[in-house]
Amino acid sequence: MASRTRRQKRHDLNRRWSIGLIVSVAAVGVAIIGIVLVQAEVLRDAWVYAFFGLGAIGAASAMLQTIIRGKAGDDIDEAKL
Repeated sequence: MASRTRRQKRHDLNRRWSIGLIVSVAAVGVAIIGIVLVQAEVLRDAWVYAFFGLGAIGAASAMLQTIIRGKAGDDIDEAKL
């Protein structure tokens, strides 16, 4: 089998990054909606902690994915295939 080209590796990396970023942004969106529902007294006050945790995890995940994506992209670009 021939080794994968740099272009194929970048395509796979971009696809994974896009999916991961969509999931992270969705988690933050759900957290914001949840916190708004708690503030509107639709949900009990105890739910705010769960929604805040979900939002924090989503935000941290998006940040780490962006950093890792940049590093992996640099590695692929610098590789001599």
